[in-house]
Formats: sequence, structure tokens, C-alpha cells
Amino acid sequence: RTDQQMRANVEFALRRMTQFQRGDGSFNYWPGGDHYDNWTSIYAGHFLIEADRQGFAIPGNMKTNWISFQRKAARDWNGTVPEGWQRQHVQLIQAYRLYVLALAKAHELPAMNRLRERSTLSLQSRWMLAAAYAYVGRKDVAQQLVNGMDTTVPSYVEQYYTYGSDLRDEALIAEALLNMGDNTRAAAVVQRIAKRLSSEGWYSTQS
Repeated sequence: RTDQQMRANVEFALRRMTQFQRGDGSFNYWPGGDHYDNWTSIYAGHFLIEADRQGFAIPGNMKTNWISFQRKAARDWNGTVPEGWQRQHVQLIQAYRLYVLALAKAHELPAMNRLRERSTLSLQSRWMLAAAYAYVGRKDVAQQLVNGMDTTVPSYVEQYYTYGSDLRDEALIAEALLNMGDNTRAAAVVQRIAKRLSSEGWYSTQS
């Protein structure tokens, strides 16, 4: 596709997203309804932030309102695990929130430090949080978080909670390593990802 088509697609998506935003700044799962999902609201905001970083015009106060909501959510987070959930999902959602806020230059360092102090952080949460620390210039903390951690992820697909997969997680690991300046290990992960993406396999939007 041409660059012009790409830009038109992104601009259309940004306009369409105004139908999904709630009054508090977060995003609904569907337009016009009231079904809310933590991960997908952060995911939608991630798209906004990346579009903004590429120079696209964000409609109205959509980005500002989303950041305000997520900063409050980051501060208020206490690790409570809802019935039917697992601790690792709750922690990874907070890590993702903190990572995207770091990309938006609206990082919440006290919330990042509180999450880092949890002794139960999963591999995914550690790498996600490390990427956030590295992005805000604390590569030393990022390296401590993932010191000795494996860069490969056992095969899995998750269709709810954090909509994860091993491919998605390895991409996050590559991002963290690149932000930390560890290009040698990052290159090995990127090569594995490239090999999979060039195959005939089917991957979800999240992956």
C-alpha cells in the first residue's frame, strides 16, 4: 500500500475512535455501549500514542482525556484480583498501562516502583515494566528487573484477559532489549519473530 493510503487508514481509524471513547477518557470495547475492558482500552490508547508520535493529528481532547484516565488508574492500582482472574493478568495490565504512559511521556514513576517491588511478577510483566523503565531513561532498573530472564516464551494463545501469545510477548521482549541498548540479544529475538511472520501462519491483531 502507498504511504497516502496508510495515512488515510490511520486518520479514518482515529476519527472512528471518537465513537468508542467514554466520558471518563477510557475506551469501550464496542461503540455506543458500556462494555469496558482494561486491556483493550489501553491497547486503543497505545494506538493513539503511536499515531501521535508519527505526527498524526489526534481529534479533540481524545489523547489528553485518555492519559488522564490511565494516570489515575495507575495511581489507584492496588493489585486486587477479580474473581475468576489470575494475579499475573492483573499485574500485566498495570505493566502495560505504565509502559504506554511512558511512551506518552506521562510516566508514573511511583506506580512503576510499586509494581517493581512485587515479588510475584511474571516473565511478561517484568519485561513490559523493564521496557517502560528503559524508555524513561532508567536502563539500570530495567536490567535489574530482567537479569537472568529467558528471552524465549513457551507457546500459548490467550483469547481474553490480556489477549496474549508467545509471539506478542517475544515482540515485547525485543522492544525492552532495544530500549535497554542490548542490541545483540534483541537481534536474536527479532530474527525469531521475522522468521515466524514470514511463514504461512495466521496471527491475531494482538500478536
